Amino acid sequence: MRFDPNQPHRGCEVCYEEVNDFEIFKIGEDYHDVCSPCIKNYMTAQISSGKVNKLECPHCEADIEPQLQDIVGESLYKKYERFKLNIEISTDPLRSWCVIPRCGGIVPYESKSAIEGACGKC
Repeated sequence: MRFDPNQPHRGCEVCYEEVNDFEIFKIGEDYHDVCSPCIKNYMTAQISSGKVNKLECPHCEADIEPQLQDIVGESLYKKYERFKLNIEISTDPLRSWCVIPRCGGIVPYESKSAIEGACGKC
């Protein structure tokens, strides 16, 4: 980051560096006092460790999910989607993963007590 003291600026509340406003993370028109590199590093760490249930701004707990792909890029966003789907399937009693190796399909069940379902992929 190149800091220009002649431009509007503020301090990042994560790294404590003075950064220009254009480097500060925004949700809509609201500044969140976290610089773009810090928010990217924070989201990367959250996703890489599998903490994907509720991604929030580390400054104010605002929902970041709508802007997540722009923050972390396509590759990490796909990893986020896989983690999120894994959590959804593992906590849903009406769905499970197909037992066929490398299928990756989802098996829906008609009720919580059902023991059979049909994979929609294989």
